[in-house]
Amino acid sequence: MTVSLSLSFKIIIILVVSLTVVLIGSTYLNIQTQRWHLTQAVQISAERASDFAKKALRHGMEVNNRPDIWRTITDLGVEPGIERIRIYDKKGVIRYSTVAAEVGRTVNINTDACIMCHGSSTEFIRTRSNQFMRLYEGPHGHRILGFINPIRNEQSCWNADCHAHTVDQTVLGVLDVQMSLQDVDDHITSNINQLVLTTMLSIFAVALVSGLFVYAGVHKPVKRFIAGTKQIAAGNLQHRIAVDRHDELGDLAASFNHMASDLDTAQHELIEWSNTLERKVKQKTRELQTAQEQVLHMEKMASLGKLSSMIAHELNNPLSGILTLAKLVKKRLGAPEILPEKLEQMNRDLSIISDEAKRCGEIVKNLLFFARAHPSARASCDLQIIIDRSLRLIQHQIDMQQIVAQVVPPETPVLVDCDESQIQQVLIAILINALEAMPDGGTLTLATRNHESTGELTISDTGVGIPSAELSKIFEPFYTTKESGYGMGLGLSIVYGIIKQHNGDISVTSEPRHGTVITILLPSASRTFPTPSDEAKA
Repeated sequence: MTVSLSLSFKIIIILVVSLTVVLIGSTYLNIQTQRWHLTQAVQISAERASDFAKKALRHGMEVNNRPDIWRTITDLGVEPGIERIRIYDKKGVIRYSTVAAEVGRTVNINTDACIMCHGSSTEFIRTRSNQFMRLYEGPHGHRILGFINPIRNEQSCWNADCHAHTVDQTVLGVLDVQMSLQDVDDHITSNINQLVLTTMLSIFAVALVSGLFVYAGVHKPVKRFIAGTKQIAAGNLQHRIAVDRHDELGDLAASFNHMASDLDTAQHELIEWSNTLERKVKQKTRELQTAQEQVLHMEKMASLGKLSSMIAHELNNPLSGILTLAKLVKKRLGAPEILPEKLEQMNRDLSIISDEAKRCGEIVKNLLFFARAHPSARASCDLQIIIDRSLRLIQHQIDMQQIVAQVVPPETPVLVDCDESQIQQVLIAILINALEAMPDGGTLTLATRNHESTGELTISDTGVGIPSAELSKIFEPFYTTKESGYGMGLGLSIVYGIIKQHNGDISVTSEPRHGTVITILLPSASRTFPTPSDEAKA
């Protein structure tokens, strides 16, 4: 678990960020409040200083005592915090100023103090004493607070003998008092630095205390829980977490230990049940294997029963010929004299009897090979030999139904790794189904060919076909389309099982009234071809 993703780290970060936001916000509000209060105090002082200067200059201006006016402005200009004092006349000419160089200069009517009467700018703020105040940055980089105090034409002014003002004049001039805010700004900056330092130290202290608390109260217990969880996940259900707290984490540790104890008990019970279940599964597997062998034998016997009627007719034909020819030969042998042509005829009849007897022997041998219970043993087998044996067993039924059996020989022998008896059982079951699908005759085609790693056997007929809705069910056990009493529906399911046990594959394509094609793929065997003696032994 990385530090950046740990719960303790997230808690500390949340605490520090929250505290930082709160302290910065409160510091900002505190600074703004102090700035406002100090500015207000300076404004009040400047406003009082402006009023004081106006009253101090009043007498001198009424009697037009210029030296007195200059002395008063000069004395006031050297007071702490006073940046500059000047008096404009109504035309904007500076008549008096603490800065001697600007006396007599005419100010722009659209700037400075004149705009308060002649313009519409919002730069000036009207104070409670009907003065105008403005804030701006001075030439030395510090803020300056300026008060514009209009000198109005009062009765004492237009009645004085020394003045030439008329009663209809409103403003005679302007008193402009400018005070430096450098001390205020320095004080605010000092307070800001102190507040920032205090805030940083507070954040560091709270972060340190919170970190220690989270580490001891959260991180270490959580680490123990993680270690315990990993032990449980690794299978060590004996692991327990020490309970040394009486809070929620202590309750959680107790619950964890209780859970581990329950899991340990459940694991022992599961192991015991698993062992019991394993024994029962082995027992049931043996029983299922026995049942499967019995089902295979039953299906084989069912196929053998169908073959019996076919083979009975197949044997009746050669045996009837043998019996007839044997009677003729016996009759001829009973004649007093055997003519040479009769002797030649008897030889031909005896040859026919021999051939028919061999034919009967082949049929019986193939039947016995099919019926005999062989242990499952896989070997390299030629599919063509299995096809020939299977066709001999049902040849009579093929002839009776007037079915044309076509065998397409491969270019090279198709050798597969299989149990010959089981594959013959598969082929017999498929062939019998094909014959039943062609009650009025048709064409039965068997073809084999080699692929890269498999041998392919294809059985196709021109019978009634299989509906598409039933095509996916033909390999299911006990599924049959035959009438009751004519099949258990196990034939093709057993065929499917045998092919899958051989690591092969079987597929069916069919269309109603257009026949069925069954394709079987079996693993190829070594390319060792059987000798004629091997075929004779088979």
